[in-house]
Amino acid sequence: FVGRSALDIEGLGAKLVDRFIDLGLVHDVADFYTLDWEQVAQLEGLGEKSAENLRESVEGSKDRPLWRLIHGLGIRHVGERTATLLADRFGSLDALTAAPAEAIAAVGGIGTVVAQSIYDFAQEERNQALIVKLERAGVRVQDERVGDGSHRHPLDGLTIVLTGRLTELTRPEAEERLRRAGANVTSSVSKKTSAVIAGEDAGSKAEKARELGVPVLAEADLAAMLDGSVPDVLRPA
Repeated sequence: FVGRSALDIEGLGAKLVDRFIDLGLVHDVADFYTLDWEQVAQLEGLGEKSAENLRESVEGSKDRPLWRLIHGLGIRHVGERTATLLADRFGSLDALTAAPAEAIAAVGGIGTVVAQSIYDFAQEERNQALIVKLERAGVRVQDERVGDGSHRHPLDGLTIVLTGRLTELTRPEAEERLRRAGANVTSSVSKKTSAVIAGEDAGSKAEKARELGVPVLAEADLAAMLDGSVPDVLRPA
C-alpha cells in the first residue's frame, strides 16, 4: 500500500510499519491517515522533524491517481496494469466494488479469474469498511475522468522497460505516465518486450534487448510516446 508502485508514501518503510503495528498505532492501512503525530514524534529514533516529514508524505498520498490506490489494496491478481484498466473503466472505488464479476470481466485485458478475485474482495465486509475509512480520511477514491473502457490509448498493447537515468522525468513519473497512456511497464527484458527506453548509463537491459532484437529507444522517443506519437518501429507492420 505504501510502496512506490502504490501510494508511494516516502519515509514509511516496512520496519516503521511493523513498529506502528506492534505499538497498536495502526490496524489497517486507513489508520495511517489518522495517526497521532505528536505521539509519533515521541517515538525513539524519530523526533519532530522526521514525524513532520512523514506526516506530509502521508497527506500527499491522499491525492494519488485511482489506479495506485486500487493496486495498493492488495487484491489478488491485481497488478499495476490491471489497476490502471480498472481505474480507467470504472473511475471510482464505489463503482468498481459495486460491479458484478461479469462487468469486470468485460473490461479488455481482464479475465474471469481476475474479475472473480476483485468481486470477492469487494464482497468482504472488512474490505468494504476499509474503503469507507479511506474515503472518510480524505483519500481520493475516484478519478476526474471516467472512461467507458472502449477507447484505445496510444500505447495499448505495448510492453516497455526503462533502464538508465532519465533527465526530464523521474523513473516513477515516467512509469506512471506510460501506464496512463496504456503501456505495460515491466522491469525485465524478454522476447515479449516491445521496446526498451535507455537513459544515460544504460546497462545490461539495453544489451539484452539488442541481443533479442527488441528495439532500444532514447529518452526523446519516450517524450514523443507520452505526447501520443508511437515510433514507426513500434507500429504494426
